Amino acid sequence: RAAAAQQAAAAPPAGGRARRMASLLVAVTVLAALAAVFAGNALAASSVVYVNGALGADVPGCGSAPGAGACETIGAALAPADGGASSGDTVMVAPGTYTEQVAIRSGITLQGAGEGQTIIEARPAGAMSTPAGDPPMPGYAGDTPVVLVATSQPVLITDLTIDGSQAVQNTGCGYNIDGITAVNANLTVTNTEIDHIHIGPLSLALEGCQIGFGVNALTTPAFSGAGNTASLTMHGDSVNDYQKNGVVVSGAGQSASILDNTISDSPDAYIGANGVAVLYGATATVQGNVVTGNECNLAPGKICGPGLIGSENDASGLLAYDSGPVTFANNTVDGNDIGVGDYNDGTYPNATVTLNGNSFNANRYFGIDAGSGITVGTQNTVSGSDIGVAAASLVSGTPDAHNAQLSLTQSAITGNGVGVQAMVDDPGAVTALSPEPVLAVNNSLLSGNGVAIENGTGAQIDARYDLISCPGATCESGPAILTASPVLKLSVAPVSILTGGQLGLISAELTGLGGALIGPPAVPDGTTAGFTTTLGQIIPAVTSGGVATATLISGAVPGTATLGASIDGVAGSAAVGIAAPPAAPSSTVVTPSASTAPAATVEKLTVRTGALVVSDGVLTNVRRGTLSFVVANPLSRRQRVRIRLTARFGRHIRVVAAGSFVIRAHGHRLVHPRLSGLALRLLRRRHFLYVEEHVSTAAGAETLRVRLRL
Repeated sequence: RAAAAQQAAAAPPAGGRARRMASLLVAVTVLAALAAVFAGNALAASSVVYVNGALGADVPGCGSAPGAGACETIGAALAPADGGASSGDTVMVAPGTYTEQVAIRSGITLQGAGEGQTIIEARPAGAMSTPAGDPPMPGYAGDTPVVLVATSQPVLITDLTIDGSQAVQNTGCGYNIDGITAVNANLTVTNTEIDHIHIGPLSLALEGCQIGFGVNALTTPAFSGAGNTASLTMHGDSVNDYQKNGVVVSGAGQSASILDNTISDSPDAYIGANGVAVLYGATATVQGNVVTGNECNLAPGKICGPGLIGSENDASGLLAYDSGPVTFANNTVDGNDIGVGDYNDGTYPNATVTLNGNSFNANRYFGIDAGSGITVGTQNTVSGSDIGVAAASLVSGTPDAHNAQLSLTQSAITGNGVGVQAMVDDPGAVTALSPEPVLAVNNSLLSGNGVAIENGTGAQIDARYDLISCPGATCESGPAILTASPVLKLSVAPVSILTGGQLGLISAELTGLGGALIGPPAVPDGTTAGFTTTLGQIIPAVTSGGVATATLISGAVPGTATLGASIDGVAGSAAVGIAAPPAAPSSTVVTPSASTAPAATVEKLTVRTGALVVSDGVLTNVRRGTLSFVVANPLSRRQRVRIRLTARFGRHIRVVAAGSFVIRAHGHRLVHPRLSGLALRLLRRRHFLYVEEHVSTAAGAETLRVRLRL
């Protein structure tokens, strides 16, 4: 959705939400097609050209050295006639304020000393001009960027501030101003601040001027970009105080990666701004950004602002309008008129807009608004809006076979006036080419909304497997709302345990369509679900990641324990077997003959990890160490004993440690054969371990075999 129409635009059609499409259509006719994406890393400079506004001088050959050998202006450092920077070079700009328009026409790196240190400042409004290679927006006399990038070679702009405040004027909408304009370019912008890009202060005379872009990247010709490709990458930047769009990319062939930036505007009385706008066939991944403050407060009855349903949607945090495929992921979008809008008027091929893991909070009118677009998403949170999630067919006289197709899963829609809404702005205009919206919200949490689900159309809303909580409010309003309760999945591991205090881990989760978890999450972390058992004892644990857990402790009575759980009124059950343990194995002494001498005995098994942590078969925290035996009653003072430690894998037995030693004195002796890494892993996993002690005597060999459960 674009914001308010420009001053000279025709009045929008009356009637509900048609106003929104009308203002949108007018706005898009005057937006420049802007976008660029750089698909690589920072450029490797073949040489450095220095700029120093305090010490340098703009003379032929300047820039060869810092200080007095530097150029005074960035423009001189880039001028090819004076031997300026060429493709692959780095233009290193010292701290200071540089009042100029910069045109980059080769693949260079423009490197500042840091945000707020190196400042490129716009000239006063009367001194700004349209540089060569920058086509004016349709309907405007010219474009006046602070920085122009007009080359297909990769360009990097980093570590500086671009300030448009000096260009502020209020003489009319004739000239657009951008912080950065990239035309058919491959541009990367990192660690850069772009501020005050507008022609204000605005007044009613300038109401709806669709100009003032922080970053404006496009392919030409405007609104199509046919035949050209370009890329824009932004990372770690901030864009603040813009008139129309913080970042806009447009045109077929234009792609963008807009990652981890802060894009913030202030509520405006005369125009609906957009934080990030993807237009006219452009594609983009917009991820990890914080987008705030895009609101229009124009007087009631005007193009945007409070008081009209259609006008209440002109300012968006995120906007896709006639775009190519777009992914909005893991963004925080707060305090706008709408969080995200996806619109298509049939002029450009429709593509899917994907919403994953975003947070839309306190956006005044809509959290998610799909109007004549195809929108899918999962794991989004939407709260604090008049309408949380809306699908609306915006019938405006233009046939569109893709009206409002919206599908969300595993999302939390809470604390809105209406949680989920489907509507048509003009029911009498619904045709086969302009159908009613298609809306599905599944496996999601709807709670604390004034109305959970509202259907203002004749089409069906698919709300199966949603967890809907609406005490004291309206759950459903309107016809054809399809619902089905979630399923509580209860599982136990292991499925069989022994009596006498053995443990079983119980987990309970609410699942829905396709067995997927309801969320995010249906049961808030830190809460305790209700568990029951017919045998043994339940120790509940808090919920984490939407899964409630508990521990079953077996008692003395064997049998089948029936387990139960209940989450938000949804119940489930499972069974676990509790069996009596087998007879405990005993030590066995095998002697070659009755005539052999008395056998040595193994009295104790211990494990050392620097300090004794295991004794008498109780095992904790084994990382590395030694196995120790206390040997009593040896046959001689110099008895050689061989120890072998084995472990059973099903039917197979493997040796995991072995060693030999000599008992040098009668009585007790500690011996320490080294444990292998495999032995330690087995110990940690509590396998059965077997210790065999072979004692050599004059009469032959005798074996002690001690079986221990660790």
